[in-house]
Amino acid sequence: MSNELQTIPISSLYESSENSRHVFDDHKLQELAQSIQAQGIKVRLIVRQGEEGKFEIVAGARRFRAAQLAGQSEVPCEIREYTDAEARDTRLIENLQRADLTPLEEAESYQQRLAAAIEGGKPLTASELAQRIGKNEKYVRFRLRLSDAIPPVKEALHKEKITLGHALEIVRFAPDVQANLLRVCFTDRWNQKRPEAASVSELRRFIEEAILLDLKKAAFDTDNATLIPEAGACTDCPKRTGNDRMLFNDVKKGDICSDPGCFGRKLERAVDVRIEMLEAKGKKVVRISSSYNRTPSLPKDALTTGQYDRIANEKTCDDTAFGVLVDGSEKGRQIRVCTNAKCAVHGFAAGQARGSAQDKEKRAKARAEGLTRWRIFQAIFQASSQVQLQDEDYLKVVEFAIWRAEHNGLLRTAKVVGWDKELFSYGGREKLRAQLGKVDFDQAMSVALLASVSSELTVSEYNSAKAERLEALARSF
Repeated sequence: MSNELQTIPISSLYESSENSRHVFDDHKLQELAQSIQAQGIKVRLIVRQGEEGKFEIVAGARRFRAAQLAGQSEVPCEIREYTDAEARDTRLIENLQRADLTPLEEAESYQQRLAAAIEGGKPLTASELAQRIGKNEKYVRFRLRLSDAIPPVKEALHKEKITLGHALEIVRFAPDVQANLLRVCFTDRWNQKRPEAASVSELRRFIEEAILLDLKKAAFDTDNATLIPEAGACTDCPKRTGNDRMLFNDVKKGDICSDPGCFGRKLERAVDVRIEMLEAKGKKVVRISSSYNRTPSLPKDALTTGQYDRIANEKTCDDTAFGVLVDGSEKGRQIRVCTNAKCAVHGFAAGQARGSAQDKEKRAKARAEGLTRWRIFQAIFQASSQVQLQDEDYLKVVEFAIWRAEHNGLLRTAKVVGWDKELFSYGGREKLRAQLGKVDFDQAMSVALLASVSSELTVSEYNSAKAERLEALARSF
């Protein structure tokens, strides 16, 4: 490299398109401009021959902009004969010596340095780059991970909607997980929007509870590389925390999966494989759910808990089958079940027949108690035609109606009616009763009606149900 010192007209200079610095503090630029007006530029700009007879700025973009603000017509420069790789290297060192680089700009600088090393035929590892620029390897690797952040995460960090701490937690994961974690930052546990991002500690708790999955508890062979060929085996997967202790140094266990999407796909495939294997052996197999209610996502051929009984003994019947769970914490597990609710061997009737004398006595007492309560219930209705209800009776109904409402809806009800949310807390029933006694019955009933529809205020991409009760109440009022 041959260096040449010159004073070059500003009109003959232009900034490099590869400069990783994109954010310039206006206030600091004005301060630098005032300094240049008073004392001139003390440190020369580094430039190289550029396009159409002009010079490309390798280092000194801030000084160049400040000189323009200061009304300078020319600036002192040092002209160097740089290759593209050498220019990137110099630009990186220059930028890293400045304190006002944003984390994203710093990440871009590191990427450019690694690209320059590859172009020069001498690739660098993150560890080698860290040694050259005097940084910790973990620090450099996490900055490099910022380059892999999905655009919405980069935008949120750039606009300071999330902190660097949030971003460094998020970028450890695959793109689909990143999108979910960014959403979690701005929604609470009831899927309501937050005005500001959740704390980093809250985000970490969510990651521990919902994202990091224990491979030792997986209902599939984690060594099997053919279950989903493109994913390979879990044991040597880079998304297994034990295979990247630097990235997941806060995770104490090594057999943890950091990609719930891949984990879920393997679990789905494991269900099919288990069923195929059992059927190949001539076994009777059914898909079973761990839930009593049927949901839209449940396969149509899956049986709910009310349609089968788990077999706890070795006895079999014509309706005995192997059940493979398709949901819940035991998804992928197989158990022996009976699919006949009235089975004489396994059904409820069989349990009654085998019951002890003490069990029979308990059942008889329960039937008697149930009959007594039914007669009292009927007697109350018969007496109602001769009874004048008082306001306190209506308020009891109002109180009961309020407490039947969804908790998150109650908090929003409290906000709109201007009541203390403690009245709707789990321990605030006495306070609520006292508050209802202070208002007239119409207002109390209005609060109850609002509470009864408040659950429909919760809207998410996963819930397409219409707000029928809310709309009906709106039309009524």
